[in-house]
Amino acid sequence: MDHRFLVPFLVFLHAVLLPATAAEELPPPELSVFPSHPQYYEGEKVELSCTAKINKTVGGYRFFDPSGSMVHEEVTGGFWSGLLAITVQKEKAGTYSCEYWRKDGGKEVRSKRSNETTLRVEEAPKKPSLTLNHTLLQYRWGDYVSLVCSAPPEVKKIKEFQYIGDKQTIQTQESMDNTYVYNLSITRENDLGNFRCAYIQLLSGRKIRSEKSDSVFIDPAGLQEE
Repeated sequence: MDHRFLVPFLVFLHAVLLPATAAEELPPPELSVFPSHPQYYEGEKVELSCTAKINKTVGGYRFFDPSGSMVHEEVTGGFWSGLLAITVQKEKAGTYSCEYWRKDGGKEVRSKRSNETTLRVEEAPKKPSLTLNHTLLQYRWGDYVSLVCSAPPEVKKIKEFQYIGDKQTIQTQESMDNTYVYNLSITRENDLGNFRCAYIQLLSGRKIRSEKSDSVFIDPAGLQEE
């Protein structure tokens, strides 16, 4: 056999049988939460940030909830992080993770899963009661009603009260009592409709809003022109 042709033939055979190069393995991203607290209260807002630790363009990010289901996907097409905003509720407590992906040869390559971040959630402070004094059958512009918001008697460290209407939110000054009376002068459309109230309590060094009260209704149908 002519050995002059044997070496090129073996090189060709090796190239044919060599397996295709596997897609690059992407390292896991870093998942962080802001603000970071040992526990959260219902109604607080947090933001999960997923950041790839590579110097390459990232196609997008995916976030996974405690059940392992994808809850959010963000296409980035750049180097920046993916974000997931959450209003904390009891049913959203648990462990979250994320991943990123990028295109390689026209195919999607997924990273390993990130570190896990756990949201521990406590119930919001109990709702207050709201009553409407000076209830009238008919209102005129300039009439006023008193919105009386009462927190449960056992609640301490109340910082302020809020009145939440259909078209406005009224913030009061700091209160030294569990009850606050707000005299609402009816001068515009915003002063009509449904109103609820809540109180702000200092818990774990943060201002935490209670559940909202049941609503009262200032009936615009009864409004009379002077």
